[in-house]
Amino acid sequence: MIIEQAGLNNLIEAPDMLPERASFDDKHLLWRNEVIAAARNLGLIFTHGVAGKLINVYFKTVFVCGGHASHPSVSAHHPPIDEVLLKALRDNDVANLKKEWRKAIKKRWSKFGPEDYQAVIDSIKAVSYTHLTLPTNREV
Repeated sequence: MIIEQAGLNNLIEAPDMLPERASFDDKHLLWRNEVIAAARNLGLIFTHGVAGKLINVYFKTVFVCGGHASHPSVSAHHPPIDEVLLKALRDNDVANLKKEWRKAIKKRWSKFGPEDYQAVIDSIKAVSYTHLTLPTNREV
């Protein structure tokens, strides 16, 4: 119901309907605000962290698991941010950003405001994609 009220279900027809990498973060902020408003209409309180995770898991399920992982607009998607991811980034000192990962863990992803959320995304973007490995279809 939140997905529909926020209009995210209208984007699943094709990955070409998604914004390009250059405008993805701005559009993601608008989507998070729409999800927060839709949740509020149902009497729920969502933060940018919770809204972001809902959007990211939804899009990953629809597009990545739907066979569109290599599409340029799909590859711009944010990963679902949560404690498991943040602790793995910290424990492995990914991109020498242990301090940033610790700060995000301390803040708690489910309490992220828009600036907190974007700071984590910006730090993740600092990681070279050559250091990341994506699961194969058998692992998904």
